[in-house]
Amino acid sequence: MQFPEAKGVSHFIPDLKAGMLYTYNDGPTPDGVKKSFFAASLDKIQSSNETAVSRIVVKQTGETKDIGGFKCEKIIASTSKGDTEMWVTKDFKPEFYKYEAFFKSNWEMMALREERIKGLPLSSVTKDAAGNVLNAYEFVSITSTDISETEFSVPAAYSQY
Repeated sequence: MQFPEAKGVSHFIPDLKAGMLYTYNDGPTPDGVKKSFFAASLDKIQSSNETAVSRIVVKQTGETKDIGGFKCEKIIASTSKGDTEMWVTKDFKPEFYKYEAFFKSNWEMMALREERIKGLPLSSVTKDAAGNVLNAYEFVSITSTDISETEFSVPAAYSQY
């Protein structure tokens, strides 16, 4: 994830085998501050009260559009708290939903898990029941590549917080 105001990139590394989520920011750190990462056990991760829902209804619309050269299908996820309209490409077929347990407040992942949809959301808008936008994004660029286990880890310069 990258946010201009954060002056860096936030990394989230889910470890399915260990049941851990590691996160760090690679932006600049103030003088004298050690680079650190956070480790959270899967059983300690809880959804926020704002997005906690008991039931999610998923509708695959069959409607398609091109986003950045990728064919995407419109999928709508509805809960008692609001709706998410997302555009999912199956050109990349990661089992993205497997990571839902690490991001329990993420409606896109909940919807994909509910229907076992293989694919990746390239655009999404989540609104609460009143129609207020809670979250919105659209991809800028994407690549898919195999990486080794050693590349998919927190850099050695970081210490656990």
